[in-house]
Amino acid sequence: MAANPKISNAEWEVMVVLWDAAEPLGLSEIIENLSEGQSRNPKTINTYLSRLTAKDVVSIRKVGRTNLYSAKVDQKDCLKDQCRDLLRRVFRGATAPMMVSLIEDADLSGEEIDRLQEILDRKKEDNG
Repeated sequence: MAANPKISNAEWEVMVVLWDAAEPLGLSEIIENLSEGQSRNPKTINTYLSRLTAKDVVSIRKVGRTNLYSAKVDQKDCLKDQCRDLLRRVFRGATAPMMVSLIEDADLSGEEIDRLQEILDRKKEDNG
């Protein structure tokens, strides 16, 4: 995978479909699984798939006359890269302001708050 490939919002929607799939998908299956409001024009989706292939995050396997697409990168790794990019671009590398902004705006369950607290406590011990 290219170092921190830039994936547009529309391309991200296609990646989510591929990450959620248990097996490689054809174009029609990708279109069928896109979320509401996402373009379902085959030419547009083909363009996204071509871009994602060029970015080395999607692979193509030809079976007969059908192209089957699958994600070449792990979703977790891509999420980390996207978060690092957001942190660098928007928050100038300052982690705490980003976290505060996200947490203050989030609707968190008690379980999620407990999990966040555990992570913070562990970080505090590691730095202590």
